Amino acid sequence: MTNETPGTLASKVERPQLRHAAKFFLALALLIPVLPFTALSTRADVVPPKPILAHAEAAIQTVYKSYLPTTNIGLPPVSPKKGLAWTYGVCDDLTTTRVAWTYQWYPNPPRCNQNVEIVPMIRDATQWANFDSIGLGGNSQWLLGFNEPDLCPEQACLTPAQAVPLWHGIETRFPNRKLVAPVPSHLHPDWLVQFRNNYIATYGTPPRFNALAAHWYGFKYADAKALLDWYKARATEFGVAEIWLTEFAFPVLDHSTCGGVAQSDAMNEAQRLIANLDTDAMITRYAWYAPRIDTSDPLQTGGGTPECNAPLLDLTGKTLTNWGMMYRAH
Repeated sequence: MTNETPGTLASKVERPQLRHAAKFFLALALLIPVLPFTALSTRADVVPPKPILAHAEAAIQTVYKSYLPTTNIGLPPVSPKKGLAWTYGVCDDLTTTRVAWTYQWYPNPPRCNQNVEIVPMIRDATQWANFDSIGLGGNSQWLLGFNEPDLCPEQACLTPAQAVPLWHGIETRFPNRKLVAPVPSHLHPDWLVQFRNNYIATYGTPPRFNALAAHWYGFKYADAKALLDWYKARATEFGVAEIWLTEFAFPVLDHSTCGGVAQSDAMNEAQRLIANLDTDAMITRYAWYAPRIDTSDPLQTGGGTPECNAPLLDLTGKTLTNWGMMYRAH
């Protein structure tokens, strides 16, 4: 959903612009199915502007737990699957939320000095065109593909046909890298099928995918499971062994915001999904979004309630939200 922001809340790369507001309001107001398997969109495809530390002071503190654990006593070992999408460039967030890997929507993300895997991403055509000047960073053998190419103009914004020669170039340049396929939003997963068909028509062979990737934002475990089952069927069809859920959240809160679903109910659904992710052998990675609350983001504030997009921490990183406490303890 975003580009990385290396340094202490300082931006090297601008985060993408706000997405389709219509999708957000439609999902919040009507809670109607947007996929054949009744996936519900709660997230506006909106990405906030650069975070501003001062905005955290305006957050409504009553929604936070004033608690930041300093010990892991009594907590289970961190699953190697468990990750965090984006860190505001602050490596401490990876320790606070207890994750094994992360990525930053950028080919050359900051490498944190800790035992966490940092996976680079070529987010869009512009990053690929400027790759020689950007370089490839991280500490992983994996490389993530285009981010939500089905969404225009806010994300990668590529038709399946446009993406074909770009992906072929990535395959050629990185013959020894493990490649995670381009990831469409949960609204248009069939983009991936169209892309693969276009690639075969152009080059006579399927594209190289070492893993497929999916995104999920919604209210119900059953809808998320239906989406993942669709991806598992595609992975079996394509001969791909792994699936990564590289963005997911259940972005709701009490007080009738974000669809009017109670946070406790949404959290129960989220925990059901995480338990399934941990036990499903085909799903090998998952990463929560958002890491921190940002009151400059209209999606997260939801008309004054600053947990609408289920962030794990406040913007200062000093306070875990209810979602953060749940994800950390998992």
